[in-house]
Amino acid sequence: MLSFLKKIFSNSEPTFQEKVWMSKPYKFQGLYEDLSEITKTGHKAFIFTHFEKTYQEVCFVLEQKEIPFYQFQKGDDTSILAFNQVAIFQANALEKRVIENLQAQQIPVRCLILEHFPLRTNDEELLAKLKTIAPQATPVFYTSLEDAALQPFVTENLKQIMVKMGMKADESVSHKMISKSIINAQEKIAQQVKSNRMTYAPEEWIKVNL
Repeated sequence: MLSFLKKIFSNSEPTFQEKVWMSKPYKFQGLYEDLSEITKTGHKAFIFTHFEKTYQEVCFVLEQKEIPFYQFQKGDDTSILAFNQVAIFQANALEKRVIENLQAQQIPVRCLILEHFPLRTNDEELLAKLKTIAPQATPVFYTSLEDAALQPFVTENLKQIMVKMGMKADESVSHKMISKSIINAQEKIAQQVKSNRMTYAPEEWIKVNL
C-alpha cells in the first residue's frame, strides 16, 4: 500500500479537488447543486465520509432535499449500486472485496468526500482506494470552516485567505493555497497525536486522540 500511495501522490497531476465554504449549511447546499448536475449527466455519485456523524448528517440533508440515495453498509452486495444513482459510504466500508467488485463493474462514477480526516494518512488511504475504483475520476473534498476535524489548526489561516479572495458566504473556493493550508493543519495534528482511535464524530476524535 505504501508504494502505491507514493506512486499516486508523487504524480504531478492533481489527485483531488478541494472545495471550501465558509459554513456547513452552504457546503451541503453546494453538494446538493453538484449532485443535481452529476445525475443529469447519467453518472453515478459516490459520497464518502470518515465519521458516522457526518454519514448521518449527509443522509438527513439528502432526505430533506428529496434526493434518492442508497446507504451502503459493510457486507452489502455491490450489485445493488447498479440500481442507485447516488450512494453514501463510510470509508471503512471499502473493504478489499468491495473495491474488487466495483473495479470489475467499471461504473462511471464521481467521488465526493464530505470531510477531511484529521490525519493526512487516512485521507491518502481513501484516495488510493478511490483511484483503483475510478481511475479517471478526480475525487472532490467538500470542506467548510465549521468542520470540526481540522479545528483549531486551520480555521484562521483559511479565513484570512478566503477573505482576501473576496468570496461570499454561499460561494466555494478551490485553490492550491487552501489545500496546502489543510495539509499543514493535518501535519500539525500528526505531530501532536497520541493515538488514532476511531470515534463517532470528528470533534470526539480530537478530544480522544490529542
